[in-house]
Amino acid sequence: MTNYKWVAEDDHLVCLEDTAGSQHDTPMVVPEKLTRHHDDALARATSEINEILARVSRDNGNKEVEPCFITLPGGKLMLAWARTKRPVSLSNSPEEIARALGLKVQDISG
Repeated sequence: MTNYKWVAEDDHLVCLEDTAGSQHDTPMVVPEKLTRHHDDALARATSEINEILARVSRDNGNKEVEPCFITLPGGKLMLAWARTKRPVSLSNSPEEIARALGLKVQDISG
């Protein structure tokens, strides 16, 4: 699962990769084995939710967006359609930055 931060832009959400992000792509993780923390009831519910999310994604006419869980103030979650972008910034590796800007890695390495 990749973490993102979400930003409202015009009439849609744009999500950018961020390790401390407040937005998460779907589906939800289903543990390999049942535990006290994720028992049979939660495993069934998670699988059902993932099936619904997969169906909604397949039926979505706008392929630029995907269903994502976003965190709101107070820690509340909301399911929203979001555009997921993977732009390159200073937080990326030197190789990714060089590739995006058409530079040699040694030109930008410290």
